[in-house]
Amino acid sequence: MASILLLTHEFPPFRGGIGTYACQLAAAACRLGHIVTVAAPDYGRDRTEEDRVRYPYRVLRFRGEAYTDRSLPALILRDHRLVRGEFDVIHAVDWPNTLALGMLNKVRCTPFVATVYGTEILGSARSRLITAIGARRLFEVPDRILAISEFTKDLLLTNFPGVERDRVDVTLPGVSPYWFADASGCPCPRLEYGIPRDDRVILTASRLDRVILTASRLDRRKGHRLALRSLALLSDGLRERLSYVIAGDGGDPEYLRELRTLADASGVQVVFTGDVSDETLRGLYHTASVFCMPGEPHPKKVEGFGLVFLEAAAQGLPSITSDIGAVTEAVRHEATGLVVPPMNAPALAAALARLLGDEPLRSGMGRNARSHARAFTWERCAAATYGPVGLPPTPARNPARHAVPLAARS
Repeated sequence: MASILLLTHEFPPFRGGIGTYACQLAAAACRLGHIVTVAAPDYGRDRTEEDRVRYPYRVLRFRGEAYTDRSLPALILRDHRLVRGEFDVIHAVDWPNTLALGMLNKVRCTPFVATVYGTEILGSARSRLITAIGARRLFEVPDRILAISEFTKDLLLTNFPGVERDRVDVTLPGVSPYWFADASGCPCPRLEYGIPRDDRVILTASRLDRVILTASRLDRRKGHRLALRSLALLSDGLRERLSYVIAGDGGDPEYLRELRTLADASGVQVVFTGDVSDETLRGLYHTASVFCMPGEPHPKKVEGFGLVFLEAAAQGLPSITSDIGAVTEAVRHEATGLVVPPMNAPALAAALARLLGDEPLRSGMGRNARSHARAFTWERCAAATYGPVGLPPTPARNPARHAVPLAARS
């Protein structure tokens, strides 16, 4: 049994995937028998009672909101106080705490582990703040780095070549049992959104995973434009009994206007749901025939894993996506869905036509997808992260390494 401290600047009710990761990982570690403490912001009010009722572990709330660079000095001081406790494992769940602990290691040896996701790696490599404070090698400081995908691991090693490869482990995230539950009793999306009974449904849901609240944004990176252009290339016979559902709130008004223009030209009914609850989203997964999120390349952001594909898979939904980022680690080409070249509307249209026109193929891939998703449990993630009960899994490989000031290694 290990005593574990998770440090994060994102945690429910804050909307974000890192918050979900911290919340679910901590709960799974408790189920494995570890003693867990999470340090997270209070987002403006006392949450002591609701945390006590909601979580099977201790949550230490500090005054604060989402991280900004101005928060860094206070974050360093706070982490300094917290890590003086008796913990077997100190886990920096997000990059601000990785940076804060790295700064602390300039003067005091504090072995810790850190998780990386993807986009923050690119941001850190280009950050003027990190350069200014002499922390260009911040990812060389943790004793162990946990990447949420093989893609993220390669991205880290490419952008920070000083990181030792044998200190980076891939610990794939999990899918909550919630997404596997029977969704037939959920409110009927066809009635709520006016989708004809006989229409087949293509779904895109770009969402920020979390536990308490559900937020979804129409993120340009998710490929809505490409999907709409590909729909216009389908045959009249396919388009006449087809609805495309875009789950997510308005986001950038200019982007929404562009999507509506493309929707008008697509030749199919396009439904913009706005923000949706987890229950509604699960119902949409259950109703849809195909989950489609092709993605678009972005110079500053990456898809570090693609958990939304596994949520859809949990409801037996095959996916169509592009070969971008880490999504091919969530979608297996020709097994749980189809993967097409990036930014290729004709290839995407051909993949949609193939799945929509072949019910046995679609059903078989859906069954494979559901089976594939079952392998992604938070207990497996926690075991890979923290090791078996009774064995502190992440001792300092070389504590003396931390005696070298971070700035001196820059």
